[in-house]
Amino acid sequence: MSRDDGSLEHAFDALKSAEAARSPDFALLMARTRARQSRRRRRRAGGVTLLAAAATMVFVSIRSVERESAGTLAAELISSAGMWRAPTDFLLERGSDPLWRSTETLRETLSYPRRPQ
Repeated sequence: MSRDDGSLEHAFDALKSAEAARSPDFALLMARTRARQSRRRRRRAGGVTLLAAAATMVFVSIRSVERESAGTLAAELISSAGMWRAPTDFLLERGSDPLWRSTETLRETLSYPRRPQ
């Protein structure tokens, strides 16, 4: 080892010591980081909880309004003068429907007295 190598080694050792004196303790840095992360998690959990509560309140209020309006609509339909029919009910009718409407029902057939033949 030459003389220049020794002085260079001492200079690096001095620089290393000065740097170690200026830098914070690793355990202290880790403790601060964990504390910061813990606060973030608590804040995030609180925000998620508030969001869930607000969404639940909105959902419940919308459902109650829908039920009230559906009940009102049903009451209006029941109290209306005629029987309500869907606009597409005619699509379900068959050509033989008038024939079936003109024949007697089973109850009407059984209520007539039988005539001997």
